[in-house]
Amino acid sequence: MAQMLAFPPPATRPELCHLSVTQTPAKEKAKEGETVVLKCHFDGPQCPSLSELMVRWYKEDEKGQMDLLENNVTILPNNCRVFMSGDLSQGDVSLVILNVTTSDHGIYFCAITLPDGKVVTGDGTKLQTPFLDIFFFQTNSSHYSIRNYKCHK
Repeated sequence: MAQMLAFPPPATRPELCHLSVTQTPAKEKAKEGETVVLKCHFDGPQCPSLSELMVRWYKEDEKGQMDLLENNVTILPNNCRVFMSGDLSQGDVSLVILNVTTSDHGIYFCAITLPDGKVVTGDGTKLQTPFLDIFFFQTNSSHYSIRNYKCHK
């Protein structure tokens, strides 16, 4: 008795979903009070339904890692400054940060979870938020001068 293995025809075999995630730019600068858009785009030509993918944004800084957005929804309590923009079905899952503060500095990562559980993460975008240091120094005319100082760690 011969054994036969049945395989579906090549046209009906499920294709693996290969996804690429691109974050641009690698570095972004924003001053306090500004709005910044951290761009993240993914491309998955073999993925049947891009709208079924899950998006997660997280930030890494000197305090560690902090989740900002999970399952396509902002998870920060009482925070409407950070949200996803763009069109998921078009592969645009950019992150918007309104009213930037100095505490927003860090490296932001966009991660996409495929239906099979595989996670594909972008290379990250480093957000630099220069702060205002005020130096007072007296001149001969008794006027004071204020200078902006950017602190780079």
